[in-house]
Amino acid sequence: AGALLTTPAAPTPPPTEALLTPVTDVPPPAFDAMRPAIGVARVAVGGDGRDLRVTVTATVDAPAFLKRSKYGTNPVELFIDADNNPATGGAEWANPIAPGFEYRVTVKAGNVFREKDGQLSVGFGGGPTGVEIAGHVIGCNIERHLEGKVSEKRKGGTVIGGLSSDLKARSRVEGREMAITIPYADLDLRPGQVVRVTAQRTLAGGGLRDQFLSSGVLLLR
Repeated sequence: AGALLTTPAAPTPPPTEALLTPVTDVPPPAFDAMRPAIGVARVAVGGDGRDLRVTVTATVDAPAFLKRSKYGTNPVELFIDADNNPATGGAEWANPIAPGFEYRVTVKAGNVFREKDGQLSVGFGGGPTGVEIAGHVIGCNIERHLEGKVSEKRKGGTVIGGLSSDLKARSRVEGREMAITIPYADLDLRPGQVVRVTAQRTLAGGGLRDQFLSSGVLLLR
C-alpha cells in the first residue's frame, strides 16, 4: 500500500493583540510632582484596520495620579519594528532590547485645564496654576529611525495650547487605564502587516533605572 500523504498544518498566525508586561522588577518610586513616574502593570497593543490602539494599565488610579502631578507623566515608550526584522531600522544602541525598530513612540499623559476665560488647554509638561483641571488626555511623540539615527520627528496628537477635538476623541483616561489611538498613517502601517512591539517605562530622575516590558508580535487587522 502506498504511503499516506499528510498535509502539513498551516502555521498559526500571530495574535491580533500584543500584551506586554514588565520583565524587570522596578517598584514605582515615591511620588514626585516634578518628576512623576507612574507604575505600569501592562500595555496592550492592537489594530482595528485604521488605528493602532495602545492601552496602558497603571498600578494606581490614573486620574488621581495626574491631578497630583504638576508635569503629567510619560507612562511608556513603544519601539515598533514595522517589518519584524531586527536587522533593519534603528541601531541597537538606541534600545538594547529592541534592535531594528523603525518607530519610537513616547506616550504622554497630561491634564486638561479650564482657563479663566473658559477655554481648554492641554499641559503635558506643566500647566497654569490656580485653574480648574477639567480632565485628562493622552498624546504621543513619534520618532522615525533609519540607519541608526532619528530621521524624522512627528507629533502624534500632542497639541500644546488648545485642545483639539481629534486629540480628545483619540484618548481616554479612566480608572487605571490610559488609552490612545494612533492612525496607521502616522506610523506607515497597513492592515495585514506583522509588527514587533517592545515597551519600556523610563523612570524620571533620582538615579532610577529603566523598567523594560516584554516584546510581542502581532498581526494588524
